[in-house]
Amino acid sequence: MRNFILALLLTLASASARATPTWMQEGKAGPFMFNLQIGPAIGARNAFNMGAIVLDFGFALDPARNAYLLFPLQFQFADAGYSVLGVNRGYTVGYVMVPIGFQYDIAIPHVPGLYISPRIVGGYVAATASCNGCATTNAGFIAPEATVKLVIARRWNVGLVPFSLPIFISVDNGNTSTSIDYRILFFGGANF
Repeated sequence: MRNFILALLLTLASASARATPTWMQEGKAGPFMFNLQIGPAIGARNAFNMGAIVLDFGFALDPARNAYLLFPLQFQFADAGYSVLGVNRGYTVGYVMVPIGFQYDIAIPHVPGLYISPRIVGGYVAATASCNGCATTNAGFIAPEATVKLVIARRWNVGLVPFSLPIFISVDNGNTSTSIDYRILFFGGANF
């Protein structure tokens, strides 16, 4: 019986100590990160349903490459128009967002290369529309976000932003207005 228990323990120990695939490694290849994010921006309060594209650039602030200063240039767009007999009578709405932010990668134990990353970004927004008499609106925004990221071979990023909540704030003639979007973004990119 004693030999059976020792054999069982050795088998379990060798199974848990197996090597991970070569593409699953801890860490990242360099201090710079670039990701292209794309997905829907669903109007939650006083907002259009839009498409979103994010050019996400980051620079590591620590030697472990977990804390990042972010420069995520962002665009949201929507066709807010309508058509009559096949002729477009509407207009296009677009946001250009120039924020700065912070992200911290938290490694998931026992899965090399998998991270959960809380983020906060905020900055300037130019809201434009293509209709006659529409003017560009200057505003600000702040967005709490959460990211799930898999780093493949320390170089390539693939992931999902399941929670992104941009809150837009504008002031016009002393009146403050807000709108909120909920975004789900898919991304791919690289560390270098």
